[in-house]
Amino acid sequence: GIVIQRARARGIRTIATVRQGGSTAELETLAPDLILEQDQQDFASRVMDATGGAGVKGVLDAVGGETASCLIGCMAPGGHIVVYGMLSPAQVAYHNTQLIYKNLTISGFGIRNALGGQTSEERKTMISTLAREISRPAFYLPVAASYALDEFEGALRAEATPGRKGKVILLP
Repeated sequence: GIVIQRARARGIRTIATVRQGGSTAELETLAPDLILEQDQQDFASRVMDATGGAGVKGVLDAVGGETASCLIGCMAPGGHIVVYGMLSPAQVAYHNTQLIYKNLTISGFGIRNALGGQTSEERKTMISTLAREISRPAFYLPVAASYALDEFEGALRAEATPGRKGKVILLP
């Protein structure tokens, strides 16, 4: 949700994906330009139609597997895929020509390494930017539950609840 809202505020078009049978209601409130089920047979053609045949310039991939394999085929020349999760246990499959002839870049993102490579000034700037953006009245961040710090164990159980809708918040 945060990425869609930040992109929209900058005029960047977004395509959001949900797993098969996934709920699109929460995504609809964030107003991406297109919502697709990952397992739709016409997934790639719908992405290409939405982009006028140009493909997408960037992908944030938390899934991997067949979804990522399909997304590689939907990329615009010079596109960049950032992998930050592995919800699918399957490996990503692609032919080298898909990367070579489109000059695509695939990179990984792990928060620990990303923050470790920043100076304290860069971290302060990032935190203040995020704080400013999420404090806007129009910013939407669903909260599933709030817990006091001394209820930390309950917060961890809530965070691990399958199908949870929203963030689990710790309060001072």
